[in-house]
Amino acid sequence: TMMSMQISGIDDVKNILEEMTPKKALNLITATTRGIATEVKKEAKQTAKASFNKRSGNLLKSLSVKKRRSDKYKPTFNVTFESGKSKKHDGFYWHFLEHGTKDGIRATHFMRKARLNVEISLDLIITQQFTKKLESSIKRELKKQAAKNK
Repeated sequence: TMMSMQISGIDDVKNILEEMTPKKALNLITATTRGIATEVKKEAKQTAKASFNKRSGNLLKSLSVKKRRSDKYKPTFNVTFESGKSKKHDGFYWHFLEHGTKDGIRATHFMRKARLNVEISLDLIITQQFTKKLESSIKRELKKQAAKNK
């Protein structure tokens, strides 16, 4: 059976979260926040490809989403470039492409553009990510219930 659900905005998100157990709501907020950060990462890859396709090399592969230490009720994720010789993909030079250099590389502001593009449609992205994460949470719960009832 297919389950269908319509979530139209932030108010619906708040209402659903208020009706859930605190732990499940917290997990859902964390998953949704990670999903939003992943959208920023995707957008960064797109703006980077449009800005400097020939020089992207390891840079796009070094992009990752990392959870930061933060208040558990306000999960925080960073979109970062892995850097250092020990990393598989070293993206240390991202800031040269973002801000430019004194003699040569002009600033592309690809990360800034990516962030702005995501901010413009943030309500839609939050709603999409929340719906996606809620659906997978419900599926997991149904699987657990089915396993218990065997």
